[in-house]
Amino acid sequence: MGDEPSTTQQTTSSPRSAPSTSPHRAAYAIERAKVLFSSYRRGDANDPDGYVASISAVLSRYEPDLIREVTDPNTGIQTTEKFETFMPNVGELKRYLEGIVAHRQNLKRLGPPLPRLERWLPPQRAAGDLANVHVPHTNPRYAGLVKWSETASERLWLRGHNSEGIPGIWVDYGTWTRRSEGTL
Repeated sequence: MGDEPSTTQQTTSSPRSAPSTSPHRAAYAIERAKVLFSSYRRGDANDPDGYVASISAVLSRYEPDLIREVTDPNTGIQTTEKFETFMPNVGELKRYLEGIVAHRQNLKRLGPPLPRLERWLPPQRAAGDLANVHVPHTNPRYAGLVKWSETASERLWLRGHNSEGIPGIWVDYGTWTRRSEGTL
């Protein structure tokens, strides 16, 4: 008596049931699973069609933009160190997706990013902004660098003191190494 199939249709869904997947999202997930699968030199799946179907089943539970991000050869799971050479299994892909979802939720919870600091900083194209090597006035190359600075871009040099108060000239590292090699 209890072995007959039920003929009554369930009218409410269980609160624990998974969200339904539209046929369009399922087809998109299959397409993107094939993209993921083709990102590897050769597949290690025993059943390539089964692998695509399993990966598609996991992918189809997520939004299309996330599916694209995770399967894209430029940004996807295959660009992570662990999965550069070996395809992820279904569980690994699900954990990866859940990590991205959690990250997105944290970003949403934190709110919009703060304005970039560069807006309040002066432009970096100022005299001496590229100078990072201090040559003290007692250095034998000091006079040559001062002469060089008369015709050089003012971004590459700046006269001033170092943190110990020793006067000299600041030059960019490239100038310092080229002059020490005798090429400048």
